[in-house]
Amino acid sequence: MMSPSFISCPLSLAARTYHDQPALVTPTGTLSFLDYDHQVSAVADNLKNMNLKTGERIAVVAPKQPELPAIILGCIRAGMVVCLLSPRLPDQTLENNFRQLNSRVLITPSDDYRLQHLKPLKTGELVKPVMALSDVIHRGDLNQDATVMWTSGSATEPKAVLHTFGNHYYNALGANKNIPFEPGDRWLLSLPLYHVGGLSLLFRAVLGGGAVVLPEPGYKLAEEIIKHRITHLSLVSTQLYRLIETPEELPSLKKTLKVVLLGGGPFPHSLIDKALGFQLPLYKSYGLTETASQVTTTSRTDYPDRLFTSGRALDYRQVKISDNNEILVKGAILFKGYLEPQGLKVLIDEDGWFHTGDCGHTDADGFLTVTGRKDNMFISGGENIQPEEIENCLLMMEDILDAVVVPIADREFGFRPAAFIRMAGNRERDENRICRHLERYLPPFKIPRYFFDWPKNSVSESLKPERRNFQKMARERLI
Repeated sequence: MMSPSFISCPLSLAARTYHDQPALVTPTGTLSFLDYDHQVSAVADNLKNMNLKTGERIAVVAPKQPELPAIILGCIRAGMVVCLLSPRLPDQTLENNFRQLNSRVLITPSDDYRLQHLKPLKTGELVKPVMALSDVIHRGDLNQDATVMWTSGSATEPKAVLHTFGNHYYNALGANKNIPFEPGDRWLLSLPLYHVGGLSLLFRAVLGGGAVVLPEPGYKLAEEIIKHRITHLSLVSTQLYRLIETPEELPSLKKTLKVVLLGGGPFPHSLIDKALGFQLPLYKSYGLTETASQVTTTSRTDYPDRLFTSGRALDYRQVKISDNNEILVKGAILFKGYLEPQGLKVLIDEDGWFHTGDCGHTDADGFLTVTGRKDNMFISGGENIQPEEIENCLLMMEDILDAVVVPIADREFGFRPAAFIRMAGNRERDENRICRHLERYLPPFKIPRYFFDWPKNSVSESLKPERRNFQKMARERLI
């Protein structure tokens, strides 16, 4: 059993160091680091007064509310485990997750979740102090169980990932060393807090002294950047595309932007080239829920062509490639395990490496290129096909915004590739032109046998497309 490793609470230290400087900017106002620390203490005190046990799992179902960051950090300060669930999940999925967590308490702004085995707590009530708050330096145990969040589940069922406080702490330390997030900086929370890319910003902010900006509901990205003088931004490919499709606003955006961090899946080469043409300060990253966010990231001094990789391993983490091209990760950022009905499932080998299920390669300088998921590969006529390879070739075309390739059963070949394509704007899909493009890079057996239009209602809880749903849609369209 690991011995406790206590440190001074980063938020308590930030409150002493940065005091009245902004920590959170929300639609309802700005919270200083001192007020933020007080609000977190209020949440912790309220939870402790309910006779909840240390290590208790607290389910949280809430959108980006102004109180949500304090509730997350308050649960951790109280010694409890905050379990973050999307409010967009179906009721049955939520109920299954509640039971998996074995939680007695649900924090939510809604009255919709009336389950007998859960005690509902309103988000707004938890941040109200119940006693006089003092400016003490709290302590945190790096080995403490801190959060549960779910993997994207783009190809498999989502898994419940248990992180320690130390996982988030060391991930933020390494990330901040590569991309500083300092007093005066403002990072727009453009990703949900129930995704690790959004949650990680809370830890980076209290360690670096920057402010996290929670946008208005239904916000427009460019408007929020200008309004709040955003310096740091995290984007998936669709968000970057929408940003540079308004070139008349880019000069105003570039006045404040220092960092545009790209992650969450592949980015079309043409999109990166276009963004570089607008002189946006791009950084490319690769990360996992299991590693509390970033594993590798490019740096400010890298040449632009490095943006077609995912950068190098940050501090407190290591990367290597196995004999079968799988990406392995180890270090202080690695999760504790998956929560399963029979207990905690730990998937770290005897040498401390986590086998990510992603495939890739590194160059002589340690820059990582991700080529796809092991569990996405299928066999067609005896040949291995990695869908992501075909998708990356499709995304090289300037007018293709998104592409997903899935296997379709075939009597002769076993499986054949089928491609869903989302065209930029309202452009028509020209299959002959697309095939001619692919023939320059791929052998014939990797050219998709079928092409489909992108589904109109392809809303997903994941930041990545859910391949199971696309495969089902492809089968239905061929009936």
